[in-house]
This record gives sequence, C-alpha cells and structure tokens, in this order.
Amino acid sequence: MSVPSSKVRLSLAVGSLLIAGLTLAAGPVHADTQALVLHQEHMGNGKQKVIVSKDAVRIEQAMTGVVVLTRYPFARVDIVNPTKRNYVSKPMSLVLEQMANPGIPVAKDPIMGDIAWSKPEAISLAGVDATCYTRTSPKKSWCKLWTLTDPLLPNTVVELISAFSGSIPTTKGAPLRYEIYSSLEDEPADPYEESPRKPILIFETTSNRTTTVPDSLFRTPQEYVCVNGTNKTRSNTLPARNQRTPSNSSDSMCKTDKYSLNLPQRKRKEH
Repeated sequence: MSVPSSKVRLSLAVGSLLIAGLTLAAGPVHADTQALVLHQEHMGNGKQKVIVSKDAVRIEQAMTGVVVLTRYPFARVDIVNPTKRNYVSKPMSLVLEQMANPGIPVAKDPIMGDIAWSKPEAISLAGVDATCYTRTSPKKSWCKLWTLTDPLLPNTVVELISAFSGSIPTTKGAPLRYEIYSSLEDEPADPYEESPRKPILIFETTSNRTTTVPDSLFRTPQEYVCVNGTNKTRSNTLPARNQRTPSNSSDSMCKTDKYSLNLPQRKRKEH
C-alpha cells in the first residue's frame, strides 16, 4: 500500500525538527563571549595579558608561562602550565589565603600604613572607564591606583587578579595602573638619587581592546592532567634569575609571593 506524499513530507519535516533539536541540545549555539583584553606590565613581574568577561577571567603571565583561569561562580581557580599540559585546581579562598603570605612591600607600604583610600574618582584611562583611588601621607607621599569599572567583578576575583599582577593593593575593580611617590620627608634621598624626585610607575596597562573570544579560552582543556599535590606543574620557562625562589612550580606560586620583590631604592622605573 502506498503512503500519501503529504504524509511522507510531514514525516520528513518532523524528523528534521527532531534532529535539529538534538543538535541544539548537544552543544551551545553561542560559543563566543565578549571580553576586554588588557596588556599590562609590572616593573618586577614583567608582562601579562588579562582577559575579562562578565563571568570569567584569564591571566597569562609572560615571565612564567602560567595561565590562571576562574569562572562564575568563581569558587575555584585553575593554574595551568600549557607547556606541560597540566594544571592544579584549588578553591578560590585557599588561593587568596596562600597568596597573601608572605606579603610584598609594595602592597603593604610602610609609609602609608593604615591610611584610607580617597573617595573613588571616575576617569577614562586609555579609553577604558576607570576609577582612581588615592592615598596621601601626612608628609605628602602618595600612591594612586586606577581600577577597571566595567565589568564589575566580585571582590575575591579582584584580589586574585591583584595578587597575580604583582601584589597590587586591592580596592574595587581589577588593577589598571599603580603609581607611587615618596617625599623626601618620608624617605630621605640616597647618595645616588637623581633630582628632582619623580613618581614611580609600578604597574600599567599598555593597551586594551574589546573583542569577541571563544568561551573555551576560559576553560582548562579537557586533555590536560590535574596534578594537585605534586610538583609537575613546575614551569620550564622561568629565567635563571628567578631560580632563587623556594620553588618554581605554579602550585607553589599560590603558597608564596611568587617572587621576592625587593624594589631597589630610586632605581625603579620612573614615569
């Protein structure tokens, strides 16, 4: 018995819809996300790239080759070694606790002590909406911190970015620029200091752009091996001058200040 052509067409149409539905369920249609790409440089830790979306962050450190990943709800952090195709994964709270000890003098400025930051000042920094915070000592030393306004990130994520960026002080927003000035009253001149004294640029954002990136950029590749509790994440790209640190592993970077950042007086990058 022959089947009417109208019923055949209907069956084919229903089948096509079912296949399309299964395809949609198997994978997301929108695999891309809009993000802000920041190229930054710290006077001690060197260059890095930070990619920020509203629900994910990626930090790429040029000096170590380490990649740091965290996603909403920002409960965990993956510290990835792309060269060795492995990673460690830790709770956000544990990473922040380990990064905080010991502190770095830049973050715990003895001149500023417990002086509070000023009220935030909205400003445009290199075409990015930013906020500027200032601290000023009684003897006219000061430090200024510019931070990212949008996207607005949770405090824990801001702390994470600030820690990996070179222990930059933390306020609201990811760090964009950090500049300090020490007055002669607070810090007397040394015999080799040039005059007049200028502000010192500790950290800066050298370029930025808003673009569309694949969502996979914020995920640790599935084929990478988790090596929690081992030293297999040790970077083999570290310069010899950093071999003095207790350990070169990205796992141990969460347990220390990454590098002992002893800033030489008055011989730092000036702006």
